[in-house]
Amino acid sequence: MKPFYFILLFTIILSSCNYKSVNQESCNLDSIDFKIYSILIDKYVLPSIDSCFVANDSLEQISFIKNPCRNLLLIDSTRSYTDIAFSHNLKTDTILFESFVEKSKLKCSLDSNINKSVVLYKISQSDFLSYFKTDIYKGYKELYEKYKDVTGIIEFSRIGYNQDRTSALAEICFYEAPLNSFGLFVWLKYENGKWTVVEEYLDWVS
Repeated sequence: MKPFYFILLFTIILSSCNYKSVNQESCNLDSIDFKIYSILIDKYVLPSIDSCFVANDSLEQISFIKNPCRNLLLIDSTRSYTDIAFSHNLKTDTILFESFVEKSKLKCSLDSNINKSVVLYKISQSDFLSYFKTDIYKGYKELYEKYKDVTGIIEFSRIGYNQDRTSALAEICFYEAPLNSFGLFVWLKYENGKWTVVEEYLDWVS
């Protein structure tokens, strides 16, 4: 597939978000939020970075050899979305979905100490996006040349909850290479003293 189509896909994915300035005074994340973010890293990111991945394109030979270190870039604030980004598949639990939509209107600053199993280095959304203005392959290559120890980039949404905070909805996005990235909506339930993933919905993949 030609690099142009990857750039177009990447642009569509990013344009579905409405990037606003971070307002820390009115946006606070708590220990439950960070616990869920940590669970998402363990379940969806660690299996990917712990394996060796090589991506080659038939038109342009570029390889991304994964570093065995668990070092990642964390986009420093949560995603905010436009209404068009939401699928009907997310609206099965009205209260949970409405909470997710309402919280997603405001972006929160993220802490790099989310997960004890990885080392997270923060990068701003504007800096991250600047690598992919023209060529997605070149963008990843330049990103990994600058951040030599990292194996991918994580982005999180705000987390929506039901009224008693026993159900949660969040999205995790993981950018690793042009042909190995995804955005995933995840539903979790709190039962018997722990959060458990109960359902997933693939938002996008490349």
